[in-house]
Amino acid sequence: PSEIDRIIKFHFLWYKRGFTSNISQIKGSGYPDGIGAEVFEYDSLKFIYKKNKSKLKKEHLHLNYYNYATGLSSNKKFPVRTIKCPKKFRRPDIILDVNYKKQYKMFEKLYDDLYKINPNFNINDIIKWYDVNMNAKEN
Repeated sequence: PSEIDRIIKFHFLWYKRGFTSNISQIKGSGYPDGIGAEVFEYDSLKFIYKKNKSKLKKEHLHLNYYNYATGLSSNKKFPVRTIKCPKKFRRPDIILDVNYKKQYKMFEKLYDDLYKINPNFNINDIIKWYDVNMNAKEN
């Protein structure tokens, strides 16, 4: 939650238009994949809705702003900005998305292990758990 607050504050201090994201792939922010947030203005959403006919780009709005293949803004009208991940949890190698059964199983174990110790566990707890449990599987 504190990183979401941080990205929103950055967005409004920087520029009240455009697209601000701390997703790991955006300009090498360094965040673990899966804890990012995206911030954009209502006016840009309205513009994209009227202009865009693609179902994919209506569902995944960030594709209207950022080209992941080139690492560049997709739309000059709405520039892309990011913040760098704090060093204490800069781990772009960690994937915390749930798209596959294997990822779901990892999260099931993570929650089983961490929740009973501290229901309010955070990214630092997750990284410690990940380093012990996931790195052990790879070795």
